Amino acid sequence: ALRAAQALALENAVGVEPAHDRLGANRAPEFDPAPFPLTLPWDAATKRIVLRHNGHIIATRRASANTPVVNVTSPDGGENLTGPNATFTWSATDADGDPLSYLIEYSTNGGTTWTTLAVHWPTTSYTADLTKLAGRAQARVRVTARDGVHSSHGMADPNFTVLLWGTQVSTGCPGQ
Repeated sequence: ALRAAQALALENAVGVEPAHDRLGANRAPEFDPAPFPLTLPWDAATKRIVLRHNGHIIATRRASANTPVVNVTSPDGGENLTGPNATFTWSATDADGDPLSYLIEYSTNGGTTWTTLAVHWPTTSYTADLTKLAGRAQARVRVTARDGVHSSHGMADPNFTVLLWGTQVSTGCPGQ
């Protein structure tokens, strides 16, 4: 949690704040370094995000001009994934050269709802344990690329199929 004396602001090229939020109104008085969700109205002129404490800048992040581009390469739709593992791969670029991290999500219903598989993933491949994922004929994977400010996502399209994994049961007479 953040102290009430802290504020987060978006600044344009000349330091004007088109949007800001005084943090801490509903937060504990002590500092907690854990990430926190906060939504500010985005202004396309934003060049820098600034965190202040008692009016002093304690952290900044430069807002680059470009949004990352991501393309899921495998699975790319139509496959039948039958093994216990599958490697999801994608390509991603950022015209500004910003380092990227990824959010990997899985859907069993064609993208209506999503389950998070990994957050802040550092590479462009992820090996999924399919025995722990719900198998379906309407499976999709979605990858969101983030440069620290901007994000975009790519998705396997059309759906692919993941084999239903489960306990195998056999019947028979004892002693046979």
